Amino acid sequence: MASKWAALNWPEQFIDFAAGFKAPMQNGMVRYEDRGVKPFLRIAEVVDFVLWLRGQPNGLNILAGIALQGLCSLRVREVLRLTWDKVDFEEGTVTVDGRVKNIHSVRKIPVPRFVLDKLEETPKSGQRVLECLRNQDSYGQSFRRYLERWRPQFKIEPKGLRRTLVSEFFERGWYGDVLQMYRGHKPGVSAIDWNHYISYQPEKIQEMFQVQVVSKVDTLVEEAIGRLLASPVSEKVVLLRTSA
Repeated sequence: MASKWAALNWPEQFIDFAAGFKAPMQNGMVRYEDRGVKPFLRIAEVVDFVLWLRGQPNGLNILAGIALQGLCSLRVREVLRLTWDKVDFEEGTVTVDGRVKNIHSVRKIPVPRFVLDKLEETPKSGQRVLECLRNQDSYGQSFRRYLERWRPQFKIEPKGLRRTLVSEFFERGWYGDVLQMYRGHKPGVSAIDWNHYISYQPEKIQEMFQVQVVSKVDTLVEEAIGRLLASPVSEKVVLLRTSA
């Protein structure tokens, strides 16, 4: 493209050296069994991690970020710039507002009850929800430090928490366009359909988010808490009871 552009604008100085060049054929075979597995936390594991953080020194400073990333699939930057005025406890929603890859994105999403509970527990020391964490580096360092203590030798980067919903929903057959929109992506329809033909009411999208994403997460969280309460590990039982 650069070669063609230069040749069109300055034909005396440049020639299109890529003219006639064809990209090599790619191997179109799909091997599902050979696909590398990236580490991720399941919804039950995110719940366990968040509840464990409640009992750790300064754990409440990052707890809401882990819950929002793992159970609402927010990006690290979205979590760090989230302010309290974007959290509506009465509606049970969070408004994610900011630039992502040079595009200004705004989406209002309902969040699971468990996440709302953890937001209410988070100390309000400033405008931002994660006021104690200045940037991505400080968030990443804190995340890795707590992760090593919670589950030694398990390696996952902070942005890897966004794999939780898509991976678990895919395995359960729930993956779809509504989940993609909930996560801040365009649905998997053609650009022509999305830009010219698909019409919807914003309140309908909120209903779809609630039914197809949040209610399912709520159910899985309840099941996870039920299993933890039934666990013979008394420390987990006490921790869960104090979070009710």
